[in-house]
Amino acid sequence: MPGSEALERVVNSGVPEGIAHFQIALYNSIANGNEGNTSNDLEELIGRKPTSIRESMTKFFNKSL
Repeated sequence: MPGSEALERVVNSGVPEGIAHFQIALYNSIANGNEGNTSNDLEELIGRKPTSIRESMTKFFNKSL
């Protein structure tokens, strides 16, 4: 659907216009593949590979209380 129609629908659903503009812009950016980039910045900052969420959650829930 055209951006203007999407914007109108979002605003009509009760979202403030400024936020609706942001949501439509973000959606378009994701649809265009602009938001799928990752970096190794965290690894460089901490000096090791970061722990995955899966590994962190597994460790958290398997600890003895």
